[in-house]
Order: sequence, then C-alpha cells, then structure tokens
Amino acid sequence: KKQLVSQLLDYKKRFDEYLETMKSDMAVVKNEMFDMKGKFDKMEAELSVSKNVNSKLQEKIVYLERQCAGNSQYSRRECLEISGIEESVADNSLETLVLDIFKKIGCSIDEKEVEAVHRLPSKVSPKKVIIKLSKRKDAIKILNKKKELKDKDLTDLGIENSVYINESLCREYKFLWNKCKSLKFDKDIHSFWVSFGTLKIRINSDSKPSSISHISDLKKLFPSSKALADYT
Repeated sequence: KKQLVSQLLDYKKRFDEYLETMKSDMAVVKNEMFDMKGKFDKMEAELSVSKNVNSKLQEKIVYLERQCAGNSQYSRRECLEISGIEESVADNSLETLVLDIFKKIGCSIDEKEVEAVHRLPSKVSPKKVIIKLSKRKDAIKILNKKKELKDKDLTDLGIENSVYINESLCREYKFLWNKCKSLKFDKDIHSFWVSFGTLKIRINSDSKPSSISHISDLKKLFPSSKALADYT
C-alpha cells in the first residue's frame, strides 16, 4: 500500500508540474496572440489608410484624365470631319469642294477662314476629310445646318455618295464614342451623340441625356456591361 500511495503521489507531482508547464505555455501563447492581434490591427489600420490614399489618387487620375481629354477636345472646336467624299477628288481640290458643300446648306465660308484641309489616315475608303476653320462660330453655323445635307443633290459637285458632316473628336473621345457604340449594340443605351464637343447618351427613349467625358462615367452607369469588361 505504501508503494501504491508513493506512486500516486509521484503521479500527482508530475501532473502538477505538467499542469504548471501547460499554464506557462498557455500564457506565452496568449501573449503571442495578443501581440499578433496588435500587429494585425496595425496592419488593418495601415491598409485602410492605404486604400483611402489609393482611392484619392485614383480620383485625382480620373480628374486629370478628364481635364486632359476636355482640353484636347476643346482645341478641336473649329475642326469638322466630312465623310463620303470620293478619293478620286484630288487633294488640291478638297478645299474648294468642301466649301461648295457648305454653300449647299447655306453656309458661305471665305477661303481665308480655312486654316487646313486634308484627308485623315484610315483603312476605310473613302477616307474622311478634316477641315480646320479660323472661327468657332463658322463651325457652329455649319453644324447647326448639317442635317440639310440629306436633302441636297451633290451630283453637280461630282459627288455620288451620301456626305456627312460631324465634329472632329480627339483620341479620348473617339474611344468613348466606340464604347457607346458597343453599348448601343448591346441595347444598354437608347442613343448617343456629340453636341458641340460634349458626348451625350440617352439610356432609354424617355430618360434625360447624360454627359460622358471619361470611361468611369460609363462604368458607373453600367458596372456589369460586357462592353466595359476590359476596363478596371
């Protein structure tokens, strides 16, 4: 019996020692977890600050891109693009022909008010013709009457094709135009157009027009659109 009691006491002693070791280890683990939580909270706070900074930087980038595109489009306010002029027309005859087209819709422009006329590089034929005028008011006058071309016979000018006059778009606005074209094809929007340097869309026939000057404007309106899936 004495031997059994001695063994039990020995087991109890070892158990108590093991329990103390476990308590000590648990205290260490608890302290390590507390330290890790502190580090995690700090990292989470830093991440929140980083996200906030990143968001502000992104907003700044969008603002600068929007301003850059707007300035680029503004610099083209006196430029018009004419499509449908046969490429058989010689380059040195383009200015006279374009001015004659303008006369057809009641817009007589003096050749002194023309700064440049030339064809635009393109794989599509006939290539568009761009004309830069000296005065914005002349460009506006032509744009206001451009629809009258559809009722005009231009065969006396040697033109058999349908001719269209449009505002000249900068690279950024052409990109937006093509995105709107895709949205129209997917039936996400009802219509889109450019009005004196401003790109506008109408989501449905009864909605008010929305101005678009950056891809983020479209992404905000159509976050799930396939046409905008390549933009992040």
